[in-house]
Amino acid sequence: MPQSLAETYFHIVFSTKDRAPFLRDRALRNELHTYLGGTCRNLQSPSLIVGGALDHVHILCRFGRTITTADLIKGLKKESSKWIKGALGVQYRTPLAFKIKAVPAIKAPANSERALPPTTSVSRQ
Repeated sequence: MPQSLAETYFHIVFSTKDRAPFLRDRALRNELHTYLGGTCRNLQSPSLIVGGALDHVHILCRFGRTITTADLIKGLKKESSKWIKGALGVQYRTPLAFKIKAVPAIKAPANSERALPPTTSVSRQ
């Protein structure tokens, strides 16, 4: 029997509580972005790009077939809070605001895995 293929891409935006600029340090921000890319991969929803600014993070990922949207968001919130608590040594509250939006499939060259690593970090100030 032929196998069906469905690809759904999500653009997820998390903002910090009260839009507090927890992510001032660029190196720290890049580490968080890399960590979140790995978290997406562990949740079977590999990231294409992770980036953001002082008070929010953007994630573009391919939604996995074996996970629910709620579990993806829950996992990302849990892991980001855990990482920030450890990295900054502060009691960080889980971000309250997030937005998730399905986006059209991305047309990428056949060798896109080599052209774009699974976790690419992009930071803005």
